Amino acid sequence: MRRWLAVLIFLGIWILPLPARAAGSAIKISSFQVELWPEFDKPNSVLVINYITLSPDTSLPATLVFHLPPMAVGPSALAVGATMDTVSDQGINYSVQSQTNTLNLTVKAKGPAIHLEYYDPIQKDGKTRTYRYKWITDYNVDDFKLTVQQPVGARNLQIAPTLTTSEIRNDTMKYFSHDFGAESAGTVLLFSLNYEKSSDALSISSLQVQPSQPLGSNTLGSFMSSVSMAVPYLLGGLGLLLIGGCVVYFWQVGGGGKNSNKRRSPRLEKEADSEVYCHQCGTRAHKGDRFCRICGTKLRHEASARVVK
Repeated sequence: MRRWLAVLIFLGIWILPLPARAAGSAIKISSFQVELWPEFDKPNSVLVINYITLSPDTSLPATLVFHLPPMAVGPSALAVGATMDTVSDQGINYSVQSQTNTLNLTVKAKGPAIHLEYYDPIQKDGKTRTYRYKWITDYNVDDFKLTVQQPVGARNLQIAPTLTTSEIRNDTMKYFSHDFGAESAGTVLLFSLNYEKSSDALSISSLQVQPSQPLGSNTLGSFMSSVSMAVPYLLGGLGLLLIGGCVVYFWQVGGGGKNSNKRRSPRLEKEADSEVYCHQCGTRAHKGDRFCRICGTKLRHEASARVVK
């Protein structure tokens, strides 16, 4: 009986790890794209961008380990989602553990798309820049692609092994790339970059902003678009000003003002000022005078008023 119990325990020890090994071996990567951007937005550093897409056969959530360079700073960005366009950095479960030659990043991915970024130091010797990159994978990869961005102001850029394709993207930067195809688990690839640069200017400072669509008169934010959108408001404001001006005008002319009853025509005022004359010397008196300013005779206001009529 004891012999059978010992046999069962022995078999259990060997059988229990099998599901874990099976789960680990089930993880497969459909696409692994790495982009190296030297001196892009951080001095003396290379921005390493990883676009990783798991195989549809991979069971989710899946726990993956990525081997970063030992001097890497990051991750500066880590996002997971259903697609590369919908990844999110919210609620990411990950940890970083330093090893002898690598910095191991463990990520629990709830979606098949993983976006990972970190910075790695670059070596400088006067005008010469040198960078060594090592890519290590623990999983089978259907397609591995490497892309290098040429820094602004860089000369004599040398990449080994050679990247066969070059292109200029919408950001006006030049990129070199090569598709290495399928790589099996345990693969280690080494790449080197060498170039000369006379200044420490970062590439991001020289980028030209490009519109997402051709600019036209209807483009949101353009001058003509702003004017066309403001025309209704300008016409409405002008109409209100005209209405307000008409109201004020008719209020004053039509006798609505407080001083309208006191207004007199210039002709009537002139006649009122000249209706009193001195009966002695005939001099016209000013309004309010009681005696003639020439002969001193007392003025007869009532008599003079009757004469004028």
